[in-house]
Amino acid sequence: MLNPEMFLDSDTENDLIQDTVVAFTSRHLTEAIEGQVLYQEKYHKEKIKTLTVALVICLNIDIDPPDVQKIPPFSRVEAWVDPTDANSLHALGNIGKNLQAQYERWQPRARYKQCLDPTLDDVKKLCLSLRRNAKDDRILFHYNGHGVPRPTENGEIWVFNTKFTKYIPLSLYDLQRWLGAPTVYVLDCQNAGRIIHMYEVFCERRKAEAAVVEQRQMECDGKTDQSETFQCNHQTYSGSNFPNIHNQVIFNERFSV
Repeated sequence: MLNPEMFLDSDTENDLIQDTVVAFTSRHLTEAIEGQVLYQEKYHKEKIKTLTVALVICLNIDIDPPDVQKIPPFSRVEAWVDPTDANSLHALGNIGKNLQAQYERWQPRARYKQCLDPTLDDVKKLCLSLRRNAKDDRILFHYNGHGVPRPTENGEIWVFNTKFTKYIPLSLYDLQRWLGAPTVYVLDCQNAGRIIHMYEVFCERRKAEAAVVEQRQMECDGKTDQSETFQCNHQTYSGSNFPNIHNQVIFNERFSV
């Protein structure tokens, strides 16, 4: 039996293919689906050690935050400790110990600092001290905010005042400034996702401020180089007081800049 396709030339075959309606040939059905890249892991050639861990726990056991309505049944356990089973003071300490034990399984040689129900000054002193001791190493900052209000849209988390009568906001901008870089942030609280955007905004703001400071420093160094060159050109006048006067002017110029 003869095949009709044997009598078709190439032009006729192409015309038939173009006139034929083929289903499921849309681009989104035939090409590979590529989603939006949300995060891209970047690896550095030099490994950075994480030898400093800060555990900031804000629970204020027995007192619920005002914007959190707990409807039973709800979660009670914090780090495998039920705060209602024992004294609140002992429970808070046990929660801190258990949380530290979890991190010690991952990094047993790290230095751990617990900050239980802290004030704003306590967090600031802790962060500055850790960055001073860690130098260029990485710091891990773990924040548990299950006993304070939700983070704000402005990128603020909450701590306590000295008498535990008010909630004090702590801006992530200040936290970034105190901890420096590199730092890993672990934020364990309600609605933690709402502060991710502001965290990125604060990072960009800090980069812009650092660029301005660097530009001013370069301008200051340029003025200093010109002043030193001018001073060297007049050092031949050993019998006059002109070089001493000029040194005082250079000092005032540097101080003003």
